Amino acid sequence: MALSYRDGIAVAELICYCPSAIIGIYLTFVNEFHTTGWIDIFLFSAIRIVGSAIQLEAKNHPGTTKFYTIASIMNSIGLAPLQAGSLGLLNRLSENIGGKNRSQAEKSIFRLVQTVIIAGLVLGVVGGIKAGNAIKENGTFAIGSLGKIGTGLLIGAYAATLIVAANLYRKVSLANRKYRNLLWAVVAAAFPLAVRLVYAILATLTDDKNFNFITGNVTAWLCLAVIPEALVILIYIVAGFSLGRNRNNLKEDDDVIIRLGENQTSISGQTTAQSSTPNRKQNPVVSTAIKIFNMTIIGHIVQGIRGRSRH
Repeated sequence: MALSYRDGIAVAELICYCPSAIIGIYLTFVNEFHTTGWIDIFLFSAIRIVGSAIQLEAKNHPGTTKFYTIASIMNSIGLAPLQAGSLGLLNRLSENIGGKNRSQAEKSIFRLVQTVIIAGLVLGVVGGIKAGNAIKENGTFAIGSLGKIGTGLLIGAYAATLIVAANLYRKVSLANRKYRNLLWAVVAAAFPLAVRLVYAILATLTDDKNFNFITGNVTAWLCLAVIPEALVILIYIVAGFSLGRNRNNLKEDDDVIIRLGENQTSISGQTTAQSSTPNRKQNPVVSTAIKIFNMTIIGHIVQGIRGRSRH
């Protein structure tokens, strides 16, 4: 059976996102574990790999609606990890600027926006399931109210991310030079992300059949969704490699600036000798497992709950 236009795009996505998934894992392990920017490259790539594979498999099962359900879910949740990636890069920049003296309010803002993105993702999954069930019942594909609410949350998260980026721009000069690239990466990704968000709006909040996830205009899907997504991932990857291979970037060798009140102290290639207690060694397997768990959606929720309980 010959491949259709849409199937050809799915094959291209498989070719592109298999390497990017590996790169995402690599960047996650060579950079700081606690930042979400790099793991989101892997998560998004995995989503697109699964979605494309399911789309190609659906050709062999034309009457099976479960493939359309899964494809709908994969399309619905793709935007969330892209936005989480931008937020993760900004969070990493904020950590480098503020160090241990970063305000609790700033940390809470990042948690709040992250929670909104996660909520949008969850509603996207539920909306995709309901849309798939609708195909089974009446043969039509339509995004329900939950999917629309999820898109609305992602719109709000996008606006909030831009505000956070604008706030960090005012003090980006305090960051290590290579970390400033993270801000420019977010700025560069803002336009293709906006284009992708517009497609999501047209697909979920309007009745225009050209922007239907399953049966819509393929060229519109390619230009407004597939290409912008690939550009965002490419930007994130370039930003990741621009940091170099360093697992301890918070204690960078150039000029980490620590803000103490209104004073600024520049430290070049030095480590503080005021550690009162020695670091306790932890089993590396356990440590790695904890770090990977913290990068998952459930891990983020648990961290948010713990953060609120402490304050």
